[in-house]
Amino acid sequence: MKNIDDVLEQRGEKYGEYRDLAALLDDILGVYGRSKNWAALSSVMRTSLIMDAMKTVRILNGDPLEMDSWTDKKGYIQLVIREIEGERYDKQSASKHRRTD
Repeated sequence: MKNIDDVLEQRGEKYGEYRDLAALLDDILGVYGRSKNWAALSSVMRTSLIMDAMKTVRILNGDPLEMDSWTDKKGYIQLVIREIEGERYDKQSASKHRRTD
């Protein structure tokens, strides 16, 4: 099992200084919070945007060729797409089965 200091050092080499990463992420999340739709988004949408922002900051602050960060971004967006498609399906299904008498 790895020592936590070794893990933190490895992450620092891969993603840059944590303080820098945290400051950039804080700036981005401040913008999100000031947007008109932030509060209206589902928790899946907000969380996916937050995680996407984290991965973006890792790319900008660390190694931009780290494939895991790009793959993770794709995954978080796919989770939102699934939620949207599921809601559309549920609404269509409900409207088809709604009684009209």
